[in-house]
Formats: sequence, C-alpha cells, structure tokens
Amino acid sequence: MENHKASIPGTGNEPLTVTYTVDVSRFIVRALDDKDWPEFSIVAGSDITLNEALAKVEKVRGKKFNVTYDSEEKLKNNQSTVLLGYEGVAPDEVQWLDSMFGRMIIGGWLSMPKENRISEKHPDIIPLTVDELLAKYWGAKSN
Repeated sequence: MENHKASIPGTGNEPLTVTYTVDVSRFIVRALDDKDWPEFSIVAGSDITLNEALAKVEKVRGKKFNVTYDSEEKLKNNQSTVLLGYEGVAPDEVQWLDSMFGRMIIGGWLSMPKENRISEKHPDIIPLTVDELLAKYWGAKSN
C-alpha cells in the first residue's frame, strides 16, 4: 500500500472471506459457551472481492494504484507478480506461495460458505469491517 501498487489474482471479482484476527478470538471465546458447536464452524467477518477491497484502499489512500492482474495460467506456472520480498525467504518461495494463494482465491477456496458461520449465531459481536480496518490503520497516513 505504501507504493500504491497492487497485484491481484484472476479478474479480481472472485469473492473471498476476510476476518480480523481479534474478531476470530472473540467469536471462539463466545462459542466455547455454546451447547451446540458444529464440527465445522466458520468465523466470517466480511465477504469481499479484491477489486472491491482495492477500491476501498484507493479511497482511503487518495490515489489510484498501479494494478497487475495475474491470470490463472500464470499462477499455475508460479509466475505471480510479487511486489515485495520477505527477509529470510527465497524469492522463488515467495512467488510459489503467492501463486498458491492466488489459485486458492480464483478457485473459491477462500470464500467461506454461509452454513455453520458461528458469527451468525452471535449478532451482538460486530466484526471489524474492511472499511473500519483501513480507516483505523491507514486513514491518518499521508498519501
């Protein structure tokens, strides 16, 4: 976000589910008191596409981003567009991991089903939205 660049797998219109880690813990603590806890339980904050997330980021940052879309074909060949490296991790490993997550997004594996969402059982717990998270952590930063 600092460099106003984005790398997006697929078309960017594939849905995925995101949840702030603090909210995950809040729901799990509450679920521990539930008598009925399904074997498969899902905590879901927001369902969003990467294009929707990008539009929100651009609004908060006040600037359009330079966006690269990586096709499924590119990702199958581990040729994702990596925007930054990670200390102690080889560049090819970063690219492989980035490509794997891109394929998971395109394949719908990161879009959680509506069934068994424990977040629906506890409407009094309001998860942090993408907009709130961006405003909290990026709203005050200079463009």
